[in-house]
Amino acid sequence: MAAVKKKAPAKKPAKPTAAGKPRVFAMSFASVYPLYVQKVERKGRTKAEVDEVIAWLTGYRGKALQRALTAGVDLETFFARAPRMN
Repeated sequence: MAAVKKKAPAKKPAKPTAAGKPRVFAMSFASVYPLYVQKVERKGRTKAEVDEVIAWLTGYRGKALQRALTAGVDLETFFARAPRMN
């Protein structure tokens, strides 16, 4: 007789900030970007591929992406100012 798999409990939604927005929007893009790169590299992909996906999604390419990283903008601002959201 096969064992019955238990269903994983539902995840709780992220706690919002005082402004009522999810906390992830307050995180800086520069702090999240290296985590994206680390994750894809663990999966055998490259930083260039991360940049390509970000360019496709947001329109940030090359120097514009570097400016967003050095400016220290939060994720909300990063996406709000995206040159061309896809």
